Amino acid sequence: MVQQQLDQLSVIERCEYEKTCALLVQHFDQKAREYENLLQNVNSNPMDVSIHELQLTWLVYIIGSAIVWRLTVNSNDDHDTMDAELVIRVFQLMRLTDARLPQAGCEKLELALLSFLEQVRKMHISEQTKANVYKRLNEVFGLSDEQMLLSC
Repeated sequence: MVQQQLDQLSVIERCEYEKTCALLVQHFDQKAREYENLLQNVNSNPMDVSIHELQLTWLVYIIGSAIVWRLTVNSNDDHDTMDAELVIRVFQLMRLTDARLPQAGCEKLELALLSFLEQVRKMHISEQTKANVYKRLNEVFGLSDEQMLLSC
């Protein structure tokens, strides 16, 4: 059922992708910052941490649905750059959650991250890959090609 909802959402997201991407970036940055602050505070309420993990779970699923729609529509260089910005944010979240795995983890968030990685694989590890995506990923993570992205 979630996948059906995400399939429908992906169509809507690409209608005005610039606005959608800006909104996703804004919400994701806010929630990720709040989540990181909660993790750094030893007195954080575990319920608050769980709530933020679930909110980030949905954002990761939504971002994955946004970037996968690129396969069926004509994208342009600006869309590729926006896709890269979304991918960067989720990769940064993955680094944060990976560091936390020895103590605790959120299964739902991890499943969302796996789903996201599948969408990235479909989108950006193919003959259709655009240089703009890798240009931005290289600036932030040093990922300049498909092999490096796979290793990440």
